[in-house]
Amino acid sequence: MSVLRADPYSRAARTWGVRTRGVTGGVTLFALMFTSLALMAMSRLNHSWVHDMRGELVEVMLPTLEIVSVPAIRLQQMRRKVGAYVKVLSEIDRLEQQNEQLHRWEARARELEREIARYRELLNAKDTRTFAFVTGRVVADGRGPFSRSVILNIGSNERIRDGYPVVNGNGLVGRTLNAGATASRVLLLTDPNSRVPVVFGAGETRGVLTGDTTPTPPIKFTPQNVRPAIGDEVRTSGHGGLFPPGLSIGTIAQTSPALRVKLYADTDRIDFVSVLLFGQPTVGNFVDASTQNRRVRSKAIRTATKDLMILPTRPTGALRKDAAARRAVRNRRRAP
Repeated sequence: MSVLRADPYSRAARTWGVRTRGVTGGVTLFALMFTSLALMAMSRLNHSWVHDMRGELVEVMLPTLEIVSVPAIRLQQMRRKVGAYVKVLSEIDRLEQQNEQLHRWEARARELEREIARYRELLNAKDTRTFAFVTGRVVADGRGPFSRSVILNIGSNERIRDGYPVVNGNGLVGRTLNAGATASRVLLLTDPNSRVPVVFGAGETRGVLTGDTTPTPPIKFTPQNVRPAIGDEVRTSGHGGLFPPGLSIGTIAQTSPALRVKLYADTDRIDFVSVLLFGQPTVGNFVDASTQNRRVRSKAIRTATKDLMILPTRPTGALRKDAAARRAVRNRRRAP
């Protein structure tokens, strides 16, 4: 081995091989660079034969590219499936936690319902939240720059009147206005003419929800020292008799500079709604039992009087002559 290393001929051969490979590599790199520059220059000149050669090259390389791209596509699909699987696992964990929390709230809600039912039974209270309703569909949109309203396909033929509350599955939408026979217009909560008395927060603070054509209408006429929290629920107060109390509207979304509400119902996407047949009673509608009985008796007497048949009678003079003739006959019979 030491002899081979000391051999000058073998050393010269190795040196020549290294030089030959270096020169060949440099020539090849220069040729590739020259070819690339030439192809770039010719592509700028837009020669037709360049496009033809490029097309033929793509056709020749296409099968090879397809074979080479199969593992890459498989790997990308596998990566997507693994990512989706990890995402599904995290979503399942989140849903399990949410489901457990909902079960606790459901048990608490049922307990509160039973407790409220016992209180109502003890107080002999009447449930004022039970309303008849009529469901209709939005058939036209009456929105404009300064108005927010929709048209329903139900009207007075379905017992709809002006001022009835309109709700959907999320909460209060508005109230009926201009109810016709087969259609009615609904004034949405976001309309500038809409005014709804509301209460919000743990202290049942009163205010008036005022429409301003925005998705988050403000609450006005509130006490100055009120400090609501973000997320406090807003409900109808029932004051003024326009709406029944307790209808869900939304939550407090902004406290400064103005108190604004994020509505539960998306007024820009309304399809089916229900109109609550809610009518506020007035003092004139209340009558005592005696007054009602007198009205019933008087009505019965008037009805019976109309059905009586009055028989025809003879004039008074003829009756007197008949009586005088009968007296004369009796006197002649008594005479001797």
